[in-house]
Amino acid sequence: MNKAAWISVRAALVLSLVVNFGFGQPPTNVEPGQKKQQDGGAAEAKEAAKRISVHGGAPKQKIAPQPSEPTVVLKPGEVPAIKFDTPTFNFGRVRAGTDVTHDFWFTNTGTGPLELLSVRPSCGCTTSGQYDRVVQPGQSGKIPIKLSTGHGAGPMTKSISVQTNVPGEGATVTLQVTGTLWQVVQAVPTNVNYSSLRASGLTEEQLTKKVIITNNDQAPMKPSEPKVSGGPFKASLKTLTEGKEYELTVVAQQPLSKGSNTASIQIATGNAEIPMLNIPVSLYVMSDVEISPAQLQIPPTATILKPLDRMFFVRNYTDKPIQVKEVTTTNPAIKTQLTELQAGTAWRLTVTLPEQYTAAAGERMVLKTDSPTVPELIVPFMQSSPTIATGTPAKQAPRPAGVGVTNMSENPRE
Repeated sequence: MNKAAWISVRAALVLSLVVNFGFGQPPTNVEPGQKKQQDGGAAEAKEAAKRISVHGGAPKQKIAPQPSEPTVVLKPGEVPAIKFDTPTFNFGRVRAGTDVTHDFWFTNTGTGPLELLSVRPSCGCTTSGQYDRVVQPGQSGKIPIKLSTGHGAGPMTKSISVQTNVPGEGATVTLQVTGTLWQVVQAVPTNVNYSSLRASGLTEEQLTKKVIITNNDQAPMKPSEPKVSGGPFKASLKTLTEGKEYELTVVAQQPLSKGSNTASIQIATGNAEIPMLNIPVSLYVMSDVEISPAQLQIPPTATILKPLDRMFFVRNYTDKPIQVKEVTTTNPAIKTQLTELQAGTAWRLTVTLPEQYTAAAGERMVLKTDSPTVPELIVPFMQSSPTIATGTPAKQAPRPAGVGVTNMSENPRE
């Protein structure tokens, strides 16, 4: 038997004696001369447990982190208070990738001991060092902060939440670190996001976005013509200051596809540190008329023990009112009820599934409208797969029972 195994066995025997026979535990009445011997037994048991953990003889128990609780007991009339020299630190303009450090100084302006229970930054890029946890009245303390700026560009703001033992609304204080980041060659904004636009009635202003590209290097920049990869977008570059500043114009080209439209724009800079700018572009096009959710999700047959309601909402995003003229399903056993919530603009559709209903292949629901751009909405039926006996969901994906939803199948919000 090797040394590690012998230590594990010996430690296990010691723990067994402690648990089963009370060895190492001081009796109720202890003579003065016995105290040292008894303490030695307890210490030996603790050391044995430590050796077991080191050599893998017994699994180490994980202790869940405890919430921050006050350790300071305030006496009657003692009321702590906190005041920061400044709750906001502006680091100015720094190069991206630079670490920013700062000490937030505070003073206990109350009459009792001030205790900081927790300091929680809003993101992993901001960390707090060893801060002063208990500060007496009239005394000051500090919270050191380190911010890793990463590779962004433009304005940056991060927050730190400080929880204290101050009573009432003043218990939590929010600190902020703010400033502006720059790169050798930077684009502001770093991406082109059109957000959501409806399909018709788009103006030139809505379809156009601009990005300012700045060269912060001493050597002049000679950017290439922008190249667009994917998506219905056109890009052009205009010189604002030769070698230093340029304006990138991005225009979404009609007609636009319903749903998500994405692309990327590449511009060669000629700079050794940042030779290529890659600017993502995204645009979501809403249909003039949409229904949500985009499909009728049907539970496993065995779970429909009584008629089951499913709720849908229809929305007209155009400025002109429309009417939903008809709602039909390929299965007459399914009942529908349409309620107009806002004249010509919004409707609620209640669909009732019968008991033990199963969707057959090709089943769907069709809504007829008088919209010139969306005359009908088609909602396919999706039958969910049952779960296996152990309660673990089956790996088979939901089975589509119909065709895609007209004007709706690409909606990423569903």
